[in-house]
Amino acid sequence: MWKVTEPETGLTEFGRDEVGNMISRQVGNSAVTLFTYDELNRLKSVDYPGDTPDVARDYDENGNVKYVDTGLTRWDYVYDARNNRTAEILTVGENRFAVRYDYDGEDFLSLTKYPSGSIIRYQPDALGRPTQVSPYLSHVEYYGDGHPKRLVYANGTVVNTALTPLLRVGGISDDTGNIIDLDYDYDPVGNVAAITNGIDSNATVAIGYDGLDRIASATGSWGAGNVTYYPNSDNIRSKSTGAGLNYSYEAGTNRLSSITGARSYSFLYDAYGNVTDNGTTTFVYDDAGNLRSSSGFGATNYVYDGNNRLVKKEWFGDTSYEINTTDGRRLLEYAPTRDQYVEYAYLGSQPIAARKITSVSTMDSDGDGSSDAYELSHGLDPVGLDADGDGLSDAEEVALGTDPLIVDTDGDGISDKYEVLVGMNPLNGSDGASDNDGDGISNIEEYLLGTNANNVDTDGDGLNDALEVTLRTNPLIADTDADGMSDKFEYVYHLDPLDASDAGSDLDYDGLSNVDEYRHGANPLVVDTDLDGLADGDEVALGTDPANQDTDGDGMLDGEDDNPMLNIAALMVIIDQLLLY
Repeated sequence: MWKVTEPETGLTEFGRDEVGNMISRQVGNSAVTLFTYDELNRLKSVDYPGDTPDVARDYDENGNVKYVDTGLTRWDYVYDARNNRTAEILTVGENRFAVRYDYDGEDFLSLTKYPSGSIIRYQPDALGRPTQVSPYLSHVEYYGDGHPKRLVYANGTVVNTALTPLLRVGGISDDTGNIIDLDYDYDPVGNVAAITNGIDSNATVAIGYDGLDRIASATGSWGAGNVTYYPNSDNIRSKSTGAGLNYSYEAGTNRLSSITGARSYSFLYDAYGNVTDNGTTTFVYDDAGNLRSSSGFGATNYVYDGNNRLVKKEWFGDTSYEINTTDGRRLLEYAPTRDQYVEYAYLGSQPIAARKITSVSTMDSDGDGSSDAYELSHGLDPVGLDADGDGLSDAEEVALGTDPLIVDTDGDGISDKYEVLVGMNPLNGSDGASDNDGDGISNIEEYLLGTNANNVDTDGDGLNDALEVTLRTNPLIADTDADGMSDKFEYVYHLDPLDASDAGSDLDYDGLSNVDEYRHGANPLVVDTDLDGLADGDEVALGTDPANQDTDGDGMLDGEDDNPMLNIAALMVIIDQLLLY
């Protein structure tokens, strides 16, 4: 598609590249918006006209979105080895807000850590559905189709949802019937016809529809109301709930031009079809379709991120921030001028609880000397000392110049903590390819293996780390197969360091098992390791050392010594010395 005409906005034209990607768009008489893509046809940038912030994005080697940047705002995303998103970090000016996630062994979301440090736990079931939203919901049960059936709140309140045979919500009530008691009725085509409130009958709602399933009437606490429509369109003609409202539309564009009756409005539009004036309030939209400012009851300014979600609002000197995650959930509203924040908890996409915290500028929950307000707005952890969980405290990271929100500040694949431990530079992304200890394994490989980048033989078994990688033995364990013999011993004497069964065999038939040869320092391939005339097995039986030709040090080979455990000459010297006294 390269053009489309709509009554409200006129002609919209699209430019395409040779593979069909949209590279330009012009709506009506607006300026042109440009789009660029990478070699994999992924959107890289959006160049909006005028002062609308452009959007740049990049991807990691697995195709995950790495960041979305508008210049005014930036989202950074962090993933684990299985491409689960483990962090979303929003930067707005000097403010940073970090949301972190953890997953179970099946890659189902098990935990969300809020910018405030609060933790929500989900305990997913075998299908990945939360069985709790702790600390707000202690238990969740589901119907077979996935609808929540029973919610048990932490305060003991139990809310039940009933389904109709067609799997529509038939009722919602708590166990006591004193908090919520709603019954739902539907018309033959599935429209909600009534919501009966069993606690407050004045809040009961009844809804009627016309033949096109449009709302034609409604009764409730406001009284009775009716809606009429213009023929051959879905445009509302009038509404009446006592005093009525009449709607008029522009000929040709089909846009609402005015409302008269109980209240009066007249409307103006921009090239994109956004309302710019309703007679009482003016609105300014940018070329991305985001509301940037409004005036009416006080001037209000808005800032959006590269995902077109609101992140900042300024109104009458009050500034507030919203943290809306990639999946559209609003997790936090932070109002520094009011010294408070509000958190929202969800069961799936459904909000189920809100928590308001005040006086955050005077709180220091983790006792680190920084107020909760400062840590919250700088992406740190107000209730913990290590926001990114990399093993370095936030204070240490600030001193080092690393990012306390990013486990791997320089992006070389090695955590900041490891780099500090082995003397690498956590701000230099190129040293991951170096080989500090010269063992043939790069620093990043050592990090991934868990070995020490400054020690050629991490487990001290006599085999260097690189050789252990080649042999597929564990460079962190001296005895990989746990058979009682070190990996080096098995390698040198041609045993299998990955097979524990060879410990009990006797390769040289000298009466000693291989593991006993190891314990006594003998050679499992030679009958008489020390060449003293006694087989290794015989030496152990006699109590002599199979790795020492002259166990008693009397100058005679053990095999030629009538008493290889007794040094007669040395004994006589001792006796002579005793006789002198």
